[in-house]
Amino acid sequence: MPKPPRRWAASGVYVVPAEQQAVVTRFGAVAEHRVYPGIHYALPWPCDRVYRANVNQLQQLVVGGDAADGVLGRTQPLSSEFLTGDQNIIHMRVVVQYAVAVPADFLFHTMDNARTIGSAVEAELARRVAERGVDAALTTERPLIQAEVLEAAQARLNEYGAGIRLSRVNIENVAPPPEAADGFRDVASARAD
Repeated sequence: MPKPPRRWAASGVYVVPAEQQAVVTRFGAVAEHRVYPGIHYALPWPCDRVYRANVNQLQQLVVGGDAADGVLGRTQPLSSEFLTGDQNIIHMRVVVQYAVAVPADFLFHTMDNARTIGSAVEAELARRVAERGVDAALTTERPLIQAEVLEAAQARLNEYGAGIRLSRVNIENVAPPPEAADGFRDVASARAD
């Protein structure tokens, strides 16, 4: 009986770098949920496939427009406008930092991780801003809004089984719409007087 080629058998050896973890699938089903860094062996292709995820790298996502849009002076009104509890519109740009928590879930449970994170953060941000007046959202309650959005969005992502750990939600920019900015400044100066 002929023996299988040695190269084919040796092709199952793989290395997981220090900053990554791997997931091994066997015939399309997850066989090993989390493989830690080091040298490992899996059945050669086509039986097993190895997928790697960078678990130590913090990734960043901007909700409410891109950072380059702010530099260029462009806004994306539909993605950056939020309605406050006192029926005012404000523009917000939020930066979310996240990392991979569960590699198998991150790789296979959601089709588009960035869109899932953005939707969860945006929904929770809209909910928290709608509970407050415009003055509170623009000034004093920003840290509280950030903390509440982080906790609620993380809970939502856990329900989805997304395998993502949010590390920070930072409201980078919050301002009234350009059309109403002069009115906001007039009210602020009148209160100061």
